[in-house]
Amino acid sequence: ELKVFLTGQGFIKATMPDSCVIENMNWNTTEEFLSTLSATSRRHFRTDVLRFESCFDVEIKNTVSDEELKSYIKLFQNVKSRNFDINTFDYPTKFFENISKSANWEFMILRLNESSGEKNIEDPIAVVFCYKNASNIYTPVFLGMNYDFLDTYNTYRQVLFQVIKRAKALGSSNVLLGL
Repeated sequence: ELKVFLTGQGFIKATMPDSCVIENMNWNTTEEFLSTLSATSRRHFRTDVLRFESCFDVEIKNTVSDEELKSYIKLFQNVKSRNFDINTFDYPTKFFENISKSANWEFMILRLNESSGEKNIEDPIAVVFCYKNASNIYTPVFLGMNYDFLDTYNTYRQVLFQVIKRAKALGSSNVLLGL
């Protein structure tokens, strides 16, 4: 009955991709984290993530101002408008406002710092809307990015590493990185 209803609403049956769950949080340093990766992943991590980590300042906020929220929604819209593999949706502003009011959500904001050599470094180049559940699992649910810096600083991979570091700092048992 549900299948008939959903297909009648325009949905189609599709096989979902595998999810990415990080379960091994038994490390304390970046070197220990590196040891959990395969040789190829360690090489990519060193060249694509560690090489640029010092160029970023990371800030965690539980609530944000209306002005900040508008900026973060704009970054989210950048990702949404480019993501054709997985259906994403426009959400009403009230949805994001409620995230900012919830104790289970936090915002991870990445900015380039002076060591990057970039101008206008006060503007965030990435934001992650992260959910912390009662089972101590950390989930980055929504991502916003400024694509002007994606390739230069490997922003997406930096975001993933910063999410993992944040989950570790919170003592999370798992990180659910989505699909």
